[in-house]
Amino acid sequence: MPGLSGRGAVASSVPYLSLDADKLTATVMRLRERVKERFPERGLAEIGEKLVDLAVKARDATDNLTRPMLALRLASALLILVIVVGLGLTLYSLGRPA
Repeated sequence: MPGLSGRGAVASSVPYLSLDADKLTATVMRLRERVKERFPERGLAEIGEKLVDLAVKARDATDNLTRPMLALRLASALLILVIVVGLGLTLYSLGRPA
């Protein structure tokens, strides 16, 4: 699938509109280290830490959302089966003389 790479990637047909959560997290970590090196006494590293935490949480949330929901699939299949059987029984009972 075009634009899909790595864990937590969001697919897109346009390459520059896709995000790879691992690359995004690595970039935020690199940025945090650069800010720490350049401005050690300004407390900007704390903001970098918060950004890293946010990126990790976003990556984990993306992983959870992209995982298939088997219980939901099973419930949907069961509901479809009940509807089809109910429709079949209804049509059968309508076709019989009373």
